Amino acid sequence: MAKPFSNLLKLIGVAIVAMALLGGLAYQLDRLEVVSLWGDFLGGFHPVVLHLPIGIVIAIALQTVWRRWRGTSTEGEDRLLWVLAAVTATVSFGTGYLLVMGGGYQSEHLTWHLWGAAIFSSLCWVGLAASCWETARWARDMITGGVIGAVSVTGHYGGLMVHGDPFAGAPWLNDPQRFAKFGEFGPEVRVYDEIVVPILGAKCVACHGPAKQNGRLRLDSFEAIVAGGEHGAVLFPGDLERSSIITFISLPDSHNDHMPPPNRPQITPPELAGLEYWVSSGAELDQVVSGEEPPAELAALMVPIYRLLEDPDALEAREAQEAEEAEQRVINRERLAADLAALPEHQRLGFSFEDLESDRLHFSPATYRHLLTTEDLESLLPLLQASVKVDVSGLPVSESLLRVLAESSQLNELDLSETSVGNEVFAILGKTPGLQRLNLFGTAVDVNAEITPGSFANLRQLFVANTAADVAALDVALPHVDVIGDLGLAPPEAVEEEDQSSD
Repeated sequence: MAKPFSNLLKLIGVAIVAMALLGGLAYQLDRLEVVSLWGDFLGGFHPVVLHLPIGIVIAIALQTVWRRWRGTSTEGEDRLLWVLAAVTATVSFGTGYLLVMGGGYQSEHLTWHLWGAAIFSSLCWVGLAASCWETARWARDMITGGVIGAVSVTGHYGGLMVHGDPFAGAPWLNDPQRFAKFGEFGPEVRVYDEIVVPILGAKCVACHGPAKQNGRLRLDSFEAIVAGGEHGAVLFPGDLERSSIITFISLPDSHNDHMPPPNRPQITPPELAGLEYWVSSGAELDQVVSGEEPPAELAALMVPIYRLLEDPDALEAREAQEAEEAEQRVINRERLAADLAALPEHQRLGFSFEDLESDRLHFSPATYRHLLTTEDLESLLPLLQASVKVDVSGLPVSESLLRVLAESSQLNELDLSETSVGNEVFAILGKTPGLQRLNLFGTAVDVNAEITPGSFANLRQLFVANTAADVAALDVALPHVDVIGDLGLAPPEAVEEEDQSSD
């Protein structure tokens, strides 16, 4: 009994000596000023060696539990592991100490991390001593438990110091749906807290927040926005052109630097206007505007129905519909491809798919245009109805063909140039739902063309050059359409007479 008690006193002595040495260094950290290239060099190895003692003490703890469960002795059998744990823990403490002395780690967590490392290393030496001397089982279990507790605390504060709080990036704390819509606005609106924060939270913080910091930029707090990222400041109060937080959003969607990325919810024009208002008016943290008569740039955001993110149920329904439509496109494309394969070559080569995945066709015969007859076009009517662009210029176009095309829900561009169609084309095609571009160059349309009110609701361009059409009358009848006729250039004599009259 006397010997175990004597050994216990020895262990306490080892602990006191180890803590006096390592704890003394921790205590003196702020009082030492040592600049050494060797110190900086050796300190750089701390990230390499710090994991070694952690793995070793975990192995010791697991082995202890295993042997206790099986009822076998553990005394002295972990000695080699304790030697490795003590040595690597001390080396890790030393390299970490040198690393900290090099500067750049002014953190509130540094003190706790350093003291935890000192306690951990000291307990590793105590554990080694306990494995060498006859020690009570309860004492060895306490040492093992203490080592595990010390390394957990040390690792926790080291992680906080270097990587920040791991729970700060937890999904339940960073779900953009928290900002799906604005809160209720009162008589006074805090622009940053109630407008800017929800916009950035919904559209930007997923990539520039606690969980992820692309470009070392965080946008989840006013201080972080002011601090900027690895490329410098992103906010210059009052200066939109220099504030990249605005300029990157304003870039075209196709630009490589446009933000947010294409796979993320985009900032809408009203939201961009709100951000621009905040920046141009000084980007102040405590700016307040009237909630009853808000600035025009913010008014569109402050309506009750405005949402920053789509309703999850509506989004799910839309995605399901898009998936169904994509599946249907595949089926339609396969059917159309089979129909095209069955056509004679001079008919088949006039068709092409809009792109590699689309089920919409283009018809624009080239090589075999001169071989196409009225009967050919009549036989192609089902395929022409599935086309978004149809070019039958110079071909024998029948009235029945026009009537079939007029019923197409796909058609948005139709080229009838150099055909025999006349004024009847306006009556037949007037209700074509998706028609946006109509080319009547060189046709028989003339000044007697009549446009029914409400016709060509979606038409954007109408070409009537080289015809007898009255462009001015068409402009009046179709005010929303760009009517393009012949270029009207005054003869030189008329220009000279006009100049002389002006003199």
